[in-house]
Amino acid sequence: MDSDTLQIDSLSIIPGSELLTLNNIKIEDDKYVLSYWNSTLILSDSLLGKTIEISYRVFALNFTERYFHK
Repeated sequence: MDSDTLQIDSLSIIPGSELLTLNNIKIEDDKYVLSYWNSTLILSDSLLGKTIEISYRVFALNFTERYFHK
């Protein structure tokens, strides 16, 4: 992996719904930064190059996009 930032979805993530694990052990919140609206994940240096699992829920809309009615 060349970067510490990952685009993980095209929709906005519901805040607090994420669960990151490494070898079935929960990764502490201070090891990553998750931008809920942009769906980007920034990992700490200690997690780079490791295989992690992430689960989360998304909103039906991407809140960074502009929507218009009529």
